[in-house]
Amino acid sequence: MNRKAFALGVIVSVVAVFIITACVPVRVLNRNFDSTYVFLKFSPEDAYKGIKKGDIKGKIFVDDAYLPPRYCYRDEGRVSRFIIVTHGKHKLTIDVDGYKRWEKEIFFSGRYLKLNVELEKE
Repeated sequence: MNRKAFALGVIVSVVAVFIITACVPVRVLNRNFDSTYVFLKFSPEDAYKGIKKGDIKGKIFVDDAYLPPRYCYRDEGRVSRFIIVTHGKHKLTIDVDGYKRWEKEIFFSGRYLKLNVELEKE
């Protein structure tokens, strides 16, 4: 009798969890579900060192709209290495002083993306 009661309890709890997760919108459970966290890896390395020190100024644009640095703490002109972009196709533009403008159209999907940004000197 105990095995039947235990099995029934497990079935009821699994069904309850399924109903709760099926009825609650995903956005309530995870607000950033439709966003991709993008880690920007800059090369050459001396470009990133200059950005990190604040010697080189730069800006990031997503769909031609300026994206202010979110995770930077020193200088407003520093380029953030982490950005959050909604899923879908976006044009990403990065302007860094002393380097050519970097532009690319990318389809963002998934939770995390590592993007290599290869900057060329002017």
